[in-house]
Amino acid sequence: MKEVVFSPIIWVIAGFLFDLLRVSIPAPPVSAGVTEVDCVYLGFKTNKWDSCNGVDL
Repeated sequence: MKEVVFSPIIWVIAGFLFDLLRVSIPAPPVSAGVTEVDCVYLGFKTNKWDSCNGVDL
């Protein structure tokens, strides 16, 4: 649960630092980046669910 709380805070700080240092953000276009992060998180949660139910991929 800590990851869910602290992750957005850390990324906001990182974004602030990138802007402060006038460095371009090393990220893909917005929609592709959001979709990628969502899919990685979904895969992570699916793996946790499979592990709990004894499914071996």
